[in-house]
Amino acid sequence: MRGLLRTMIILVLLLSIAALTLGIMLFLKREILKGRTQKLETTLVKLGKLIEETPPVPEDVTPSDYPKRDVSPCMAEDLPDPERSAFWNSYKPHLELTADAEKRMMLDTEERQRLLMTYFWVDPISGQKKLDGENTMEHILELAINKTEAQMNLLDETREQLQIIRAELEATITNLNEIKQVLRAKLLKIVELENEIVRLNGVIEEKDARIAELEGIIVEKDAVIKEREDEIEIQKDEVAIRDSQITSLKRENARLTKLLGIKGEENWGQNIRIKPGHKGTVSIVNTEWNFVVIKTDPLGEDDGEELEEDVNLIIHRSNKPDEFVAKVKVSEVRRGENMTIAEIAPEWQKRPIKVGDSVVY
Repeated sequence: MRGLLRTMIILVLLLSIAALTLGIMLFLKREILKGRTQKLETTLVKLGKLIEETPPVPEDVTPSDYPKRDVSPCMAEDLPDPERSAFWNSYKPHLELTADAEKRMMLDTEERQRLLMTYFWVDPISGQKKLDGENTMEHILELAINKTEAQMNLLDETREQLQIIRAELEATITNLNEIKQVLRAKLLKIVELENEIVRLNGVIEEKDARIAELEGIIVEKDAVIKEREDEIEIQKDEVAIRDSQITSLKRENARLTKLLGIKGEENWGQNIRIKPGHKGTVSIVNTEWNFVVIKTDPLGEDDGEELEEDVNLIIHRSNKPDEFVAKVKVSEVRRGENMTIAEIAPEWQKRPIKVGDSVVY
């Protein structure tokens, strides 16, 4: 009996040790399960803050409000109504999030954290355990899945729209690059034309300066012409005065001819012949009209040289043969009466000419 009791005590002790060991292991499993469950609950609460409860409300903008890209070729013409791109016709503005992020409705799992710990609920009528329903964890998980799926679909649609936008952007960039290349060439041409304009403006300024200079010269020439015209008028007046003087000289000549007893004027202008060094005498001196009348000695037909007009004669004092008085130029000669009229050369006149002065040829 004692042996049986000892055996049972040992068996109970072994079973107690085994139970304690299993309890400790179970406790460890319970801690793992509890920690995992709490971690999932906490993570799902945090994840719910990233899941939209309702889709975002886009701004009140329609595709017609967006500016449409001009796709008409860039030509040197005025095009008031160019062709526009139809890109916005297929654009989906509802994919754009509202600018106000505070208006976005997120899935509130923090308020429903208690439901995450309710794996099932007991129907009060039937008394059965149900795993789904509004009061279970299944409801929250399905709600999160549905909202996540909707958000994923929205994300996929957004990605497709981004591809379309990328294609439009590539076409715009390509078109812009082509236009910029053309514009660079145009700008280079414009710069060349501007440089040419600057050069031509310089040439024009030089031409204008030359024109102004020539106009000044023309003004000076006009002034000279006016001065010459005035001189011509003065000379005409002088000619008139000379004509009047000639008329007076003719009258004086007639008077002298009558006074000297010379016959008519038919012999004036004829040549006489005198020897070189022949002496004559000054018979009349007229300082007003600047001429002298010389009485020359008579000559034979072949005696000496012929005296003609424009011949220069030298006048000396009759009582001083070495004293030079003046030089005169013969203007008229008269052969028959041995009479000569000569003009006094002022540049050669050293002393006043007197009647009786000797004349040397």
